[in-house]
Amino acid sequence: VESGYDYLTVGGRRYEPEQELQPIQGEISWVSDESITASGWRICARLRITTSTTTTRTFLPGSWYVAGPCQIEVSGGKECVTSPNFPDDYDNNQRCELSIFGGEARYLEVAYLDESSGHRADSLLMNGTELSRRDSGRRIGEIAWFSDGLTSVGGTWKLCALDAPTQEPGTWAFTGPCELDPSDEQCMMSPGFPGSYGEGDQRCTMWIYGGAARYLEIVRMDMETGYPPLFMGSKPVFSDMEGALIHPVLSWSAAETGTSSVWKVCARERQ
Repeated sequence: VESGYDYLTVGGRRYEPEQELQPIQGEISWVSDESITASGWRICARLRITTSTTTTRTFLPGSWYVAGPCQIEVSGGKECVTSPNFPDDYDNNQRCELSIFGGEARYLEVAYLDESSGHRADSLLMNGTELSRRDSGRRIGEIAWFSDGLTSVGGTWKLCALDAPTQEPGTWAFTGPCELDPSDEQCMMSPGFPGSYGEGDQRCTMWIYGGAARYLEIVRMDMETGYPPLFMGSKPVFSDMEGALIHPVLSWSAAETGTSSVWKVCARERQ
């Protein structure tokens, strides 16, 4: 701008470049005179929080907003938030609130979630519902986390914000050696299907990416031990679960089912 003649005012006071990251109070106005023109100006509104340890955080539109001791981590082009002291245990009686600053659309990647402790008094919620790995691909909402005063062993987590889901919502996501059917990617199979999968501590967890509603089709379910090889949550998958909503996850362990309890299940949209 033309110095001394064209100017911004913020709350009735002229705004100078060195005032960047000063609080915005009152109305903002701009005036130019009739003579010299210049390249103009651009200002941005930022949210700044100073913690008790004098750490200053500046939040940009589309980035994570974090209130509390949870930590922002940027690596590999991803902006992530972790539980305090990640990957080590956090402390008792801690709380964080997370969201996407400015309300822009960002999608969740659950990069790590330790569910091994089974201690559910510490909670990680999105829009009031317990968050799990199957929530990867969902649009990020209001996330809250807190630890109680009893124990802080296990339960660590890492969540990342993506510009777009990494795969099509409604498709299978899984961990472990279980396999997608190459002829029908709506179907999951035991390792080496239709042959036996052999001995060893093999495990799989399977869920529907993005939380889309998909329903169970049981194509084959051999029960070597007389008991189903698959569980949905804590319930064994018997034939009467045909057509059930796949929720929250399917799990399989070779150590609990013998070596010949082969299986194949599919996720279908309800017709």
